[in-house]
Amino acid sequence: MNEVNPDSGISAKRHTRTSPLCSDGREEARSTLQPMKHEQAAQVMMKKLLFIALVCFAQTALADDVKNHDFLYGFLSGTYLLVGQESDSGKTYSGRVIFKKQGDHLEVTRIIQGERITGVGTIEHALGPDKANVLRVRFNQNKKKFEITYLWRSDLDNYARLSGYVYQPGKRTAAPGLEALFIDHSTK
Repeated sequence: MNEVNPDSGISAKRHTRTSPLCSDGREEARSTLQPMKHEQAAQVMMKKLLFIALVCFAQTALADDVKNHDFLYGFLSGTYLLVGQESDSGKTYSGRVIFKKQGDHLEVTRIIQGERITGVGTIEHALGPDKANVLRVRFNQNKKKFEITYLWRSDLDNYARLSGYVYQPGKRTAAPGLEALFIDHSTK
């Protein structure tokens, strides 16, 4: 049983000891208080601090607003080398993609086989129970609307590396297009 000494505020454990000191020969039960070891006190304190930190971080995570992703837009900004595969055909292509932060979105420039296409990228929640953040890029090409849904991770140099599906919204396809983006170090 743990008790707190009201005079010192130090937590202690109550132990019961038996002692043969009684005058009639019976053993006497005595209760003594032993101070809690420093390790135990540190563990109790760490548990309290961990609880407080978890409560604070949980509130921050709940307050996460998809419209407030300044850090992510800055992290994703840059020039990337592009390797892709067209939907349904399997034809491959390569080029460059430039993400430039513009307020609450990214200005996207795609340069593929000398053709320059502009679009807009926004961070959105993907469908599904985990509501993961994705970068959704929308652009028009040959009078058709396209979307790309990218996921990203950090590479070994802490730059973003993106991969995604290319598709026409509302149109079914047997095989969506694929793209992978790698930071272009030659532009640094």
